[in-house]
Amino acid sequence: MVVTLAAAVLAAVVFVGIRSSRHGLSSSSGGGDSGLDSGPAYRIVERPDLGFAVELPPNWSESPDDPGLASVLFARSASTQSWFRVFRRDTPLGVPEVLDQLTAGLSQQGGSGFSRQATVVGTLPAFRLDFKLPLLFGGAGPVSTQTYFVVKRDTTVYTLALATIDPTNQGPALARIGSSFRLL
Repeated sequence: MVVTLAAAVLAAVVFVGIRSSRHGLSSSSGGGDSGLDSGPAYRIVERPDLGFAVELPPNWSESPDDPGLASVLFARSASTQSWFRVFRRDTPLGVPEVLDQLTAGLSQQGGSGFSRQATVVGTLPAFRLDFKLPLLFGGAGPVSTQTYFVVKRDTTVYTLALATIDPTNQGPALARIGSSFRLL
């Protein structure tokens, strides 16, 4: 069975929401994490094997991801309840069609307030999709603020999915992560 990019991203969004709400995004290390992600000591995570790079705040950790979700990188900040995933899929669809599929699927999951705008990832034309999404089915629990950056090179579509339940305090960190995302 072939899983579409939109279905994979939706599965990941639902999985993160369920995992985050069940377990909380609490730090397991307990060491020195102030919850602030705006400092200058970001580190570059380059994945030349997968074709992208992104900067992470110092208190964000990479975690193993569920391969069934089709994401290739997952990182989170336990103290700020923020996270991101990078998805990478080959598809004949263009970015606008991928966004249409994502928006339709996310709407079915309770997503709202969709805003789409043209942007650039590195030097490539891309789209940004902003929206709100409840972390639990039925709209219970916190609502996450999410931003997707979707870009295509050749036949491969890359999606950087950023999310937080604290957009006021984490907006600058997520904006920096988003602006650092580039294809290699």
